[in-house]
Amino acid sequence: MNPIELDTSLLSLLPPWYREVLDYQQICLTEQQQFEALAEEIVGVADNFFFQTMDERAVGMWEQVFRIVPNPQVESLAFRRTRVLNRISTRPPYTLGFLYQKLDELIGPGEWKVTVDYPNYTLYIESAAQNQNYATELAFTINRIKPAHI
Repeated sequence: MNPIELDTSLLSLLPPWYREVLDYQQICLTEQQQFEALAEEIVGVADNFFFQTMDERAVGMWEQVFRIVPNPQVESLAFRRTRVLNRISTRPPYTLGFLYQKLDELIGPGEWKVTVDYPNYTLYIESAAQNQNYATELAFTINRIKPAHI
């Protein structure tokens, strides 16, 4: 996302005869720093509208909503964003095709194999767990969205 650009150069907005007064120069310099801080906050708010660009505080708020207990020592911010996005996107209908889509998102296309034993109502998923964090999230997701007839 492109950063929002605000013109924080206040001195250039003053009439020419005020620009030469030292007091106005100092006031504009002080206010310019405040406007720069405001511009950064505006960009932060805009970034927090999207899961892929959320800061740690916004991700933490979503984790509270989903009752997720994060472990920042072993979980990166990117993983935490992915986990929150995964939790919010797991909505019905739960079909086998939807499960395949989630497996592609979490593990990667072609990195998993699914076998369904319909007579025994059993689902087998084979993959190499590259990252234990994703294995735990994958188990949660599968238990939540596996089709009811499996």
